[in-house]
Amino acid sequence: MLAPGKYLLLCGCLLFSLPLLGNAASYVDTGDYRVHYSAFNSKVLTPEIARTYDIRRSGHNSVLNITVQKKQGDGSYAPQRAEIAATFSTIKSQYKTIDMNEVTEGKVVYYLGQFKFVDGETLKFDIKVTPPGGQSISVNFDQQFFVER
Repeated sequence: MLAPGKYLLLCGCLLFSLPLLGNAASYVDTGDYRVHYSAFNSKVLTPEIARTYDIRRSGHNSVLNITVQKKQGDGSYAPQRAEIAATFSTIKSQYKTIDMNEVTEGKVVYYLGQFKFVDGETLKFDIKVTPPGGQSISVNFDQQFFVER
C-alpha cells in the first residue's frame, strides 16, 4: 500500500498531466459500471512516482490506466476489482498485449500497464473489462502519441 503522501503525489502528477493528455482521459458508462481510462507518456510522472509503480520513464514509453467503479444505490460509484485484458494495434495492423497490474491503495483499485510506441503513431486500443459475476465491458479508443524529450 502506498503512503498517503505518495498517493497524493501520484494524483497530483496525473491531474497535472491531464491538460497534456487532450481527450485521453475519459470513461464509459454501461449498466451498473463506469470504466475510466487514460493513456499518457511516462515522462509526465516524477522519477519517485515511476519508481513506486515500477514504471519506466522514457519518451517512447506510455502508461495505460484503467479504473472500474460500480454504481451504488445512492447514485455514487465505488471502486470495483475486475479482470482487464488490454491490447493495441498499430496502423500496420501489428497487435500487442499490454500486461495490466492491479494497484490497491486502501479502497482505491486501479490497473496500470506500460507500452512502447513510435513518435507520431496512432494506436487503436481494445480493452475488455470483466467485473466479478458481471458481463464484459468493451472500451475502444484511438490515440496518437508523441515522444516527450
